[in-house]
Amino acid sequence: MKAEIGEVLEQIKSNQRLLSKKHACIGFDGFVDSIIRVVRQKSPDKTVNYFETIEEFGSFLISKKGQSCSVELKEHLCKMGGNMPIFANALGNLGVTVTCVGALGYPEIHPLFQPMALNNCTLHSFCNPGLTSALEFNDGKVMLIQIESLDQLNWANIKMKVGLDRLIHSLNICDLIGIVNWSEIENTTDIWKGFLREVVPQIVPEQKKIVYFDLADCSKRNAADIQEVLQLMPQFGSHFRTILGMNENEARMIDKVLFYETHQIPIQTIGERIYKKLGIDILVIHPREGAWAWERQGCYHVKTRLIEFPKISTGGGDNFNAGFGLAQLLGLDLHSSLIIANAVSGFYVQNGFSPNFNQLVAFLKEWQETER
Repeated sequence: MKAEIGEVLEQIKSNQRLLSKKHACIGFDGFVDSIIRVVRQKSPDKTVNYFETIEEFGSFLISKKGQSCSVELKEHLCKMGGNMPIFANALGNLGVTVTCVGALGYPEIHPLFQPMALNNCTLHSFCNPGLTSALEFNDGKVMLIQIESLDQLNWANIKMKVGLDRLIHSLNICDLIGIVNWSEIENTTDIWKGFLREVVPQIVPEQKKIVYFDLADCSKRNAADIQEVLQLMPQFGSHFRTILGMNENEARMIDKVLFYETHQIPIQTIGERIYKKLGIDILVIHPREGAWAWERQGCYHVKTRLIEFPKISTGGGDNFNAGFGLAQLLGLDLHSSLIIANAVSGFYVQNGFSPNFNQLVAFLKEWQETER
């Protein structure tokens, strides 16, 4: 692994100049995230102990069945959120020019999203953001969301408030199109269909243009809805190189819908059959312990550099997507792309913010030094 990281360092440093020439267009969500830790106990000296795992907190709640209880929440951070803003901001911070279309505040951009403009991002918004209370634990997070404002997020509203001509122009000049958070937005399938019907035919054919999908957590969606959106992906594949990114929970949910699987089978098996079923160019699954990618030529795996004391986990997957997308824009192979994706995500989880290019290089060097 030490040698592989060294090769990746040389590749990205020699290609850094290309980043300013790369463009991305990403949509369509937007959230204000409140990052919260759940208090377990306070000692007389005012030391605060938090629930460290989801299981601990879940067991506590179950123990209160038939009773009442009070749970203290401590907000550590209030920040911009949503798959699109975090993905876009991370890409922009690394040097890619990004057009953002989403729920960033209307008629004015919400103050939390305004700094994105300093990170190579142009913002187009058509409704107010959703609200997320992210209960963070050492082994994961529980997202409590309020999304009434996102009911306005539909294809007709995008065309009216952003403009079809503007959207077509943005997509014609971009190298990567990010279509994220299908699951939490009620009308997203309608947006996908409108995109295929009214935008794709107007885009100049370009074999190297990438479409990057992230469906997000599909738990609240029914199987028929999931099947429908998965069947739309091959229609994008006839025009673009298609990439689908998922975490382990999302991959197991998709596997259950496609293959009616209820047993806990290895993630590699899940990935192989999802990839064969969907007919996309690249599938990426990123569990906590490592990341996997599949393409026609084969399967690749990279072990994650785990962060022992994470500063934040909400947004880690979006930073992973940004790192993988960056590597693909630079023409790197899948193994190298997984290394960069893990590094961008690892830096974010460790520090609480997305890296710029020099910080990414420094993190990769540090990772290389710890490898044997």
